[in-house]
Amino acid sequence: MSDLIGQEIAGFRILREVARGGMGVVFEAEQVRLGRPVALKMLHPTLTVDREFLRRFEREAKTLALLNHENIVNVIDFFEHDDRYLLALEFVEGETLTRRLRRCARQRRFFSVGEAASIAFQVAQALAFAHERRIIHRDLKPDNIMLTSRGRAKVMDFGISRTVGGATDTEAGVRVGTPDYMAPEQLKGQAADERSDLFALGVIFYEMLAGSRPFSQADLLRSDRGEHPALRWDESVMPPGSGRLRPIFETLLALEPDQRYPSAGKLLEDMRERLGREFLGDEAWTTPPRQPVPEVVEQREAKPEGIRLRSWSRHLIAVGAILLLFAGVVLYHTYQQGRFEERQRKIEAMMASFQGFIADSQGRVTEAETLLLRAIDVDPTVADYWRDLGDFYLKYGQPEKAISYYRKTIELEPSDDETARRLRSLEAGTTTTTQTLGMAP
Repeated sequence: MSDLIGQEIAGFRILREVARGGMGVVFEAEQVRLGRPVALKMLHPTLTVDREFLRRFEREAKTLALLNHENIVNVIDFFEHDDRYLLALEFVEGETLTRRLRRCARQRRFFSVGEAASIAFQVAQALAFAHERRIIHRDLKPDNIMLTSRGRAKVMDFGISRTVGGATDTEAGVRVGTPDYMAPEQLKGQAADERSDLFALGVIFYEMLAGSRPFSQADLLRSDRGEHPALRWDESVMPPGSGRLRPIFETLLALEPDQRYPSAGKLLEDMRERLGREFLGDEAWTTPPRQPVPEVVEQREAKPEGIRLRSWSRHLIAVGAILLLFAGVVLYHTYQQGRFEERQRKIEAMMASFQGFIADSQGRVTEAETLLLRAIDVDPTVADYWRDLGDFYLKYGQPEKAISYYRKTIELEPSDDETARRLRSLEAGTTTTTQTLGMAP
């Protein structure tokens, strides 16, 4: 992918490659019109043929678009160029927490209580903000936490996040996340929730102080058989003043979800009370911004049909064979052209839907409505586009229009119980606020 270095794509000039992973490559780029640095995350070309990966990549963009917070890496744009899918993100000057921990290990000096508590507190603020919007991360780890030169922690990679109570990419019994930081319930293939994110934060917080993780995977898996490993706590390894953190860790790292903090907000309150300004500084008393937004709605697209091949007789006369070959070339070209046009149509609709989310989140209501309508005009077969517009009209106090679009959603996707519930409530004429219907104002 080095051929992209120096190129300008959709207003972004690619400068250099900064990271590479299983799903793609991250470049440092410049947004030419504004002259600001950005990070371009590009899905690997070999994965673009898989609609599941494309859906996951699109969902990450939509999820991040809803999470505008100082401790979360913010999304700028999502677009397609020459069959390459790119996500433009805020560029963060700094290093990952993983890299910082490795340097600490080489120097044999890990974080002080104040340093670790400050980072953990900021990550907890990011989780509280996301959880309030019913979004859980499910793969929190040091690799997904950026540390800036000014001491700011920023959470990134919501690629396998999901909305609480929403659809998930996995079936029962399938693990999602990075095993070293998984909560016991995730290791067993059970559903993750906000408390699973808090367990992962507890492991990270502990590792910053001790240089090792509090439990092994084997310890956590044995808890399923009634064995409950004790939290490792070696005062000779922990930094001075860490004793006051032990109650926090015992709650964060409880093996049973019900014994953990019920929310990131409760963790923040406990950290303020136990640590105070001495370790957290004045910033811990700054209330994080609260601006509820609509939950992420996953887009489910039909998979392309396979190509049916025909075999022809080997004994056709020469002229007939030539004619058939010519006809085959023409038909194949026509088929491929139709397939290309269908794909372009789906991409155009997907882009319009995503840009509508961005416009709405920035208060450009008229533009958002136009874009959401455009998605339906381009591809009216996707139920999610109709549902999104119904949610949009409900959010802005137009229940009659919401009813119309919800009805079409149910027609296209009869199994959508949540939309059916909203529709029944609206049709019954009950006085229902957007909050009781599960929508943000």
